[in-house]
This record gives sequence, C-alpha cells and structure tokens, in this order.
Amino acid sequence: MRTRNETQAPGLGSVRNMSVSVVVCVSFILVGAPGLCRAWIGSDNTGLAFQAENQLTQDSHASLQLSPPPAPTQPNITDLSVCLWLKVLHFRETSSYVFSYATTDKDNNELNLGIKSELILMAIGGKYLYGTMVSEKFVPDSWYHICFVVNSTKETGTFFVNGEMLNELQLTARNILLNGTLVLGQESDKVGGGYVAEQSFSGIVTDFNLYSRSLSEEEVWEMAKCEVGGQEAGLEGDLVSWTSTDWILTGPVTQHDLTPQYCSQDRHRFVVFTQQRNREDNEEFCQSLKSNLGVPHNDEENTQLYEAVVPFKDQCQPHNHASAIFLLGAVNKPTEGKWFDYEGKMLNYTNFDTDQPLKSTRCVGFLTPPAQGKWTDISCKQSIKFCAACHQRGHPIVLRMRGLCEQDVISSYFRIEQQHGKVASLRGFTKYYISSDDNATWTLFNMWTDEVIANTLVHHVDLPLGRRQWRVANNFALCGQSEGEMHTLSLSACHEETEFACGDGTCIQLPQRCNMRVDCPDNTDETGCDKLILPEEYLKDLPPPALTPGPLALSLVTSLQGISEVDIVNMKLTVDFQTIITWFDQRLTFQNLKQFSDLNYLRTDSVWTPMVDFVNADFPETYTTNAILKVLRESNPEPDDITRPQHDEVFQGSKNPLQRRQKVSAPFSCKMDLRNFPFDSQQCHLHLRLSSANQEFLVWQNLSVEYLGEVLLTEYQVGVVTGEVRQAEGYSQVTVTINFQRRYSYYFTSAYLPIVMLMFISYASLYCPRDNMDLRVMMALTTLLVLFALYQQISDTLPRTSYVKAIDIWCFFAITFIFSQVVLHVAIDVRLPCLRRLRSAPSSSKVKILDTKRRSGSVLVAARVLYALVLLVFCVTYWGILLS
Repeated sequence: MRTRNETQAPGLGSVRNMSVSVVVCVSFILVGAPGLCRAWIGSDNTGLAFQAENQLTQDSHASLQLSPPPAPTQPNITDLSVCLWLKVLHFRETSSYVFSYATTDKDNNELNLGIKSELILMAIGGKYLYGTMVSEKFVPDSWYHICFVVNSTKETGTFFVNGEMLNELQLTARNILLNGTLVLGQESDKVGGGYVAEQSFSGIVTDFNLYSRSLSEEEVWEMAKCEVGGQEAGLEGDLVSWTSTDWILTGPVTQHDLTPQYCSQDRHRFVVFTQQRNREDNEEFCQSLKSNLGVPHNDEENTQLYEAVVPFKDQCQPHNHASAIFLLGAVNKPTEGKWFDYEGKMLNYTNFDTDQPLKSTRCVGFLTPPAQGKWTDISCKQSIKFCAACHQRGHPIVLRMRGLCEQDVISSYFRIEQQHGKVASLRGFTKYYISSDDNATWTLFNMWTDEVIANTLVHHVDLPLGRRQWRVANNFALCGQSEGEMHTLSLSACHEETEFACGDGTCIQLPQRCNMRVDCPDNTDETGCDKLILPEEYLKDLPPPALTPGPLALSLVTSLQGISEVDIVNMKLTVDFQTIITWFDQRLTFQNLKQFSDLNYLRTDSVWTPMVDFVNADFPETYTTNAILKVLRESNPEPDDITRPQHDEVFQGSKNPLQRRQKVSAPFSCKMDLRNFPFDSQQCHLHLRLSSANQEFLVWQNLSVEYLGEVLLTEYQVGVVTGEVRQAEGYSQVTVTINFQRRYSYYFTSAYLPIVMLMFISYASLYCPRDNMDLRVMMALTTLLVLFALYQQISDTLPRTSYVKAIDIWCFFAITFIFSQVVLHVAIDVRLPCLRRLRSAPSSSKVKILDTKRRSGSVLVAARVLYALVLLVFCVTYWGILLS
C-alpha cells in the first residue's frame, strides 16, 4: 500500500474553495437541514461511501467548486487525466454516474464518468466515449482502479481498468473550463443540481485525482498496482488531490475506513454455511456456487475464517465427532506426505495443533474451541458430516435469479454476503435483497421501495437454490401477480449464456438440456422438453401466412426409393417413395432445438401440416406410413429471456422450418404406348397436389426429385427422373416424370430368336426330297403350330390394344411365312400321287413323267429363292423402321 504526505498543500483551487464550501454548508443549515452538509478532506486510508444502504436518492453527493487558477496558468485545459479507485455496491438500472462536472446549466456534460456492469462511459466536453469490458464485467463489492486519459496531441481518449488499457478512442481536442462544479455520486443536469436518483452512484470512492496532463501507461500501471504514490512522486492530482481537497458532503455519504486490501485483486473471500454435509457433498455444493471448498492460505485468512466459524460452533458440531467442528478444503496424499488444496496444489501453510502422522484418506478441519484456529486431521467418511465454507478468489460469489420479470438483466444478479454471526444472505446488484431470519423462510425484499416482494419456505438449507415456488407478498409487486399467488423463481450460479440450472441449482452445459440423457441430479434437464411453444390464438386448421407477400411456399423433396412393379397389362406403375415437405410457420415458437434434427420431433396433430393428394394413384392399394414431423434448427437461439424461470433456448418459427416426412407405396396409372413393344420407351407421371388450400394460399417451390432405387429392373431400365410444378384446377401440383427404356433382351431370346428358328425350320422343309410328302408337310405344319402357341403365350402377357404392336407384326409375318409354305407343300403333294400312278404306265408315257418331275423341282427351287428374298426384305424393313 502506498503512502502519501498528508501535509502537502492543497491542489490548485482548493484553498480558494474553502470559503465557498463554508458558505454552501451554512446555507444548508439556514434552511433547516443541519447535518446534511458537512466539510470533509480525504486521506490515504479513507474513502467516501455513497448510499451504502441503497437508498436511491438524489441527495447523496460530495461536491467541489473549481475556480480558474491564477495567471500565468491557463483557465482551461486540453490535456487531462482522471483516476480513482471505486467499489460499486449497487448498480442503477440505467447508468451509475460516479462523478460529473458542469460549468453552466447548458454545459453540464463537460466531464462525466458513468459505469454499467459491462461498460464505462465518459463525457468530455459534451461528447460521450464508451469503453466496453471484454474479459469480465464489473461486479459489486470489488475494487477497481479506473483512469481516463485525454491526449490532445494524439487526439485520443483512453480508458484504463486496473492498470490495463481497455481501449483507445479518437477524441477531438476540447477545452475544459476550470470554473464549474465537480460532484461525486450524482450526474449533474445543471451546475450543482439537476440530479436524478436513478442515475446516482451507490458505492465507495477513494483516491480521486484530477490532472492537467496526460498520464503515461507506466504511471497508470504503477498507481493501479499501488507501487508508487504521493505528491512528491507527481501522482497526486494538481487540479484535484484526494488528500488535500475539502469536499462538501450532502445526504447519505459516510467516511469509509480502508485497508490495504483494495489494492489487491487476489484476496480470498469465505462464506460459512451451517448445513452439515459430508466432504463430497460440501465439494459439490461449493462447485454449484462456482467456488471451492474453503481453506486458509495464511495466518490472516485462517484467523478470518475461524472467527467467522465460532458463532456457529453449536450448529456445526457433528454428533459423531467431538474434536473437530468445521471442515476445511484440504486433503493429504499419503504417498507424498503433504497437504493439498481444492485445486490439487500443495499447501504452503498449515496450522496443525501438533505434528501428527499423516494417515491415508484423511481430511482436515478446525479443532473445537478454544483451540483458536488450530487444525486437526479427520476422517473423510461419508457418515461424518461437517459445516464448511465456500471460497472465492477476487470477486464475491455471484448468483442469478430467473423469473423476476425485470427488463434490466443486471437486476437478476445477486452476490453472497455474510455479516459476522449471521447466515449468508443475497444482495442484488440493483434493488433486491434476499435474506432469512429463521433459516426456514427466505424473503425477497425491494430496497428501493422498502417492501417485501415474496417469500418461500425452505427448511434447513443454506441458500434457496434451484427452482422454487415463491408466494407473492404484495399486489403486482412481482410480474403483475396478486398477493398470495405462487410464482416460480430459479436461483443458481450458472453461466447466463452457456449453462442450464437444474431444479436443485446445480449447473450443466446448455447443450445437455433435452438431449435424451439424464445429466441433472434431479433429472430436471429431461423434463419439460416439449419443443413447441404454442400461442393461445393459434389455429391449426388455417395455413400459416407467408414470410413475404403472397402464398406460402412449401419445399418438396421426392425421393423415389424404388419401383416395385411395372404392370403393362393394367398399365400401372407401383412406386415406393418418400416425400419431404418443408415450410415455415411464423406463428410458432420452439425451444431447445438441437442440430441433430431427429431430437426435434413434434406431434403431427399439434400444428398445421399440409395435405398432399396423389391424383393418379390407385387409393385402395395405396399404403402410407405415419408422418414424421420435426423442426430443423437453422438459426441461433433468440436472446435469453430472464423472465422465464428455466433457461430454455428459444427459436422463432420464421427462422426454423418444419419438416414433414412420409413414406408411400402406391400404384399410379400410366398411359403406356406399346406400338414398339418390346422395343418401346415409356414415360409415367406421378401427380402430387397440395389439397390443403388453393394456390392463392399454398404453392410448391424449391422442388427436388431424386431416384435412389435400382436402375435395371426386370423388364425396364430407369432413365431420367424429373419434376415440374404445374397448376391444376386452381391448386399447385407437382408432376414427377419417370422415363423407362424396355430391356428387350428377354423378348429377343424368348420370342424373336425362337420365331426365327421356327421360320428357318419351316424354310428347311423346302430342301426335303420332292417325293417325301409327309416329311415336308409335317415339318412346316409342326412349326406353324409351335409358332401359334408361342404367339398365344406372348399375347396373354400383353394388354389388349386397338393398335398393332411390333411383336404382333413379327409373329403375324412368321405365321404367314410358315403357313404359305404349308400350302405350297400341300399343292406340290397333290400332284405327286398322280406321278406315282404314272410310273406303272407304258413306256411311252415316261417322257411326260420326267417333265412333271422337272417342273416340281423347279417350283421348289423357285420357292427357296423367293422365301429367302421375302424374309430378307421383311427383316430389313422391320428392323429399319423399328430401330429408327
């Protein structure tokens, strides 16, 4: 702690202001307010406490009248620095102004410093600059060293917190007149007045100094670390010096005696809790408060903790242990023979009564009075329960209460405080206070209005942690509820952005909420996990309005899983497919959505869902699975609503779409053109119509069609699959088109090739001996019968059509081809019997018989050539036309 020479001369203007201060004080006394105004001069070890009891008043301030210095000093300044130590006790809902400086009623923002939990604001010559806290926020009951340095050469204004630069901002050089009123604890709207209670400061100020120059970073750092000081070091303010300036105190402003602790940001804080627990439960309790099981690290801390424990010795004495009354957060490791603290670090300080041998699995605690803070080793058994203290380094333990219906987030924060000999209480960052007189009933109190807000009955607990029912004590004092009504409030130390508070006040990571795994000790992380927040005015029979003017657009993904059957006889196509419909319903709100959408299911009957009509499907044979409805998380959650008792991530329906999935197996009618059968290509359509409302309200958009099944079917090969949005009878309709190419290899091997073989067999009959009538006729006739049977078999598998198919032409030609050969053989055979009878005739007739045989042979030769030509011409013509 640095020291100052208290005999130094006052800063410029201080002596001249003494008479002014006296006159001001006398004026207060004359108007009947003696005691409200008094003169005061600071010192190294004193500070001024403003509104320590959180009175919320405009009458609490310390003022100082500055006067221009004598020549040759300039009556105004451009470079300046202001530094001070402060401890906030309570924030205001707007800004807490630590000091203000006004030269005229118009120029009342010449030099103002205000703070919020997350930023500092500084007014210089009417212009406000803002320094945002990045790594941490301001916490009440913690000391901070703040400096603001104006450099006119660089034209910058720089914020420093605890010696470190917060940010440096551009600031045009301005002249600040030295003829105004400087006020601590209030924001001036005019010279020496115009105060607003809601902008006042509740806290402690010390070491306030105002300089007419720009301090260097090194000087600021040295002051913040209390390494140097004193006016002889040049670090006392030349315009305002804390140790030599006389202030006029008005209203609830008291002198606060300081200790060197305010220069140390690493001091230890202990809070004693009188509920007896075993070591493991004590550790978990402190961890739920974001603190650790308390253990002293030096004599000072040991004395401080022991004196805080002594008033509770009767409550904390366990019934099954006589020598110790209080558990400390230290444990030994027998293999090393040393004691370690809660962080696993070896303790450099112990205070055992005697040198005791270390035993395995031993803990440590305070000996029963009057041992005066001596330690003893104790058993860590679960059956032995002790009181314990939770320990926090630097800042106090901070809790947060949800459900207060306060618009200002800072009003939901509390810090744990403990007065000597009393149980811990909770002091709000702004206006609330929670305390218990009988360790059973906890009361929520409004310090600003001086009224009880609510109370809750909780037996034998150190703090009313977790979600609890509070009874409203005054009409409309809590969320507009009437007196006697129950209201849920949740108190925990959980991080506001990343953690969820279980029902008992323990904390888990927010993504663990509603993840189908129990993480809270009381299972409350998996209760109330309904994803839907349905407004009372919601009408699920009406389609939602569009996000933009016009009809609501629904996206459709049609995934064809496969084609079960292509029925060419009945001209039907049986398709297995899945429809995925996505749309936004801005009327809805969701909560606790996960990136893995399978955890975001909704009941299909809980909200509006679109109806899809399969226009050309055979409905008696249509099969559908139960539709699956879920929400897709596509946005970040909305800002946390602290008025809700539970921290549930909330998502807007306008940013996160609904998705409906359903599998369908249905036969669709398909108009097939079989003229080129079996070398035909087919095109079938699936018509999906939005039947919930006409296209003035609903339209298909962002269509996607994909085929995931086998490409090679039994008879067909699946080609291109496309989709198109159309209008049909005033409704929006999607037409999915499937192209097929028949696989003709089956028909080629089972129909065309056998028929060709039969024609060749029949044709071979033309090469049989002329006089072997039975062989020639039977060959042709048999092939004709086999061909007819084959044709009949093929025809039975084809639909009856009014047109001739390609395979019909082929079969008809083959039948005609073979039938004509049968007729030819019969005609030739009619003449051969006559030739046989002529063989027995006189030799004079043999010349005629030979002529007849020659003519029959020439007929067969001609037939062979003719049939070959006919077959060749037909094949060329048939396949040429068919394949083209």
